[in-house]
Amino acid sequence: MTGRDEFIDSLRVLSESDKREVVIVQPHLTESVYRHLRAAEEKKVMSAELLRFRRLELLLNLSYSSVVKAGAELLVLASANTVAPTSGP
Repeated sequence: MTGRDEFIDSLRVLSESDKREVVIVQPHLTESVYRHLRAAEEKKVMSAELLRFRRLELLLNLSYSSVVKAGAELLVLASANTVAPTSGP
């Protein structure tokens, strides 16, 4: 889409039975970085990178709630691979 108005017009033509997905692309988060940060979190090794990751997860969880409330699914994609479909907080 080239603009917000075109996006909103596209949403208006959807019927109730049409599938809705919200896709968030995180180009700086790769699967290996995700796993590294998860391991650091389990070991309680705090870093600026881990704090940014936690902030990202908080935003994604908040987004998940809004997306589900709107009747859609949320999919988060990383640079190399799909990290994981968000299944809620």
